Amino acid sequence: MGELWIALGEGALLAAVGLPLLAWSARGAEGTRASDRQAKAFLTLLLGASLLFVPALAAAIPHPALSLPMVAGWHGWGAAAPAPVGAGGFSFQAGLRVLGMIWLGLVVLSCVLGLWRALRLKALRSAATLAPTRLVMEAVELSRAAGMLPPWVLVSDEARVPFIAGVLRPYVIIPRTLLDSLQPRELSMVIAHELCHLDRGDPWKACAVGLLRGLLWPHPTARALVVIWAQAREEAVDALVAEPDPGAYAHLLLDVAAHTSFGPREAFLVSIRSSSLERRITMLTRPSRTQSRSMFLTLALAVALGGLGLVLPAAQADAPVQGHVISLHVGGSADVSQAKLSRVAVGDPSVADIRVTGGDHLRVIAVDTGKTTLLVWSEGNGEPTSYVIDVKR
Repeated sequence: MGELWIALGEGALLAAVGLPLLAWSARGAEGTRASDRQAKAFLTLLLGASLLFVPALAAAIPHPALSLPMVAGWHGWGAAAPAPVGAGGFSFQAGLRVLGMIWLGLVVLSCVLGLWRALRLKALRSAATLAPTRLVMEAVELSRAAGMLPPWVLVSDEARVPFIAGVLRPYVIIPRTLLDSLQPRELSMVIAHELCHLDRGDPWKACAVGLLRGLLWPHPTARALVVIWAQAREEAVDALVAEPDPGAYAHLLLDVAAHTSFGPREAFLVSIRSSSLERRITMLTRPSRTQSRSMFLTLALAVALGGLGLVLPAAQADAPVQGHVISLHVGGSADVSQAKLSRVAVGDPSVADIRVTGGDHLRVIAVDTGKTTLLVWSEGNGEPTSYVIDVKR
């Protein structure tokens, strides 16, 4: 279990350092198209989240070519000549264990908050009523024209902004304040905006982004990327819906903002805060067709960081090997190198586990308190090298 926490801590450290670098490499020009910015933000989140699992995969899936035979039926040797014992105390790997526990705890907290938001959204939907027949029929006609099943169109006294939610059974929520204040043509544009989200598959994409956000929830860069993704998503839909009359659509955004109050729950569902509102209107009045920069640098950086994650476990041993004595704490580990490594054997596997991590390298993992002996053979040498493994609580 200690090795699992260490691997999680290594992944958290790798993601904490790598995510800002990936975000920096994926940044684009100010005028980049919204759809490109949305795709780049999602890919950056995906690559950042994948870094969390690289060390765990490296530890759990050994390369077949590195498998070495263990000596069957061997039950221990006498202690080797005494040598200095490694110093105890708080090590780097102990810090990784703590980091892994903290990161997992924050991810679990994020999941709990996400469940709480989902229950609140379900309660809001249950309290909503069916929209007027005119809006329902308009949603049906627009859905059929787009070749998709029409969603439910509901009116809510509690909702603050119009939004679409639901993956298997999507529904559109219209705040009653907007229903009473907007003109019929404006309400039609609101319905068209939400149906455009459905046609683009945004509810599914939002679920994927929410999952990535949960894995990276403690990281401020992840939150910034989610905001960029949400803003770009709204701007991409604005560009499609506003194409017949950008001026009228810009006025609609102002009217919606004037009749709405904002909260953290809806900020993720629809980006209509003052700063993003100004940007959305600017993008409507001065659309840009600037091509996004290539993601080659970001992908290359992700590969390099992933390679670092593969070698990080081998580079961070819990304690150095001094002479022929390895002193560890339970859950810790140490690396041993042996030229032309051919066979290994451990006296008591309940005290220490041995894993091959490279061609001439193996890792000693402390399982439980006690002492045992490790024998390591080299090709062409019949006499093994002996190590005493001393595991303390």
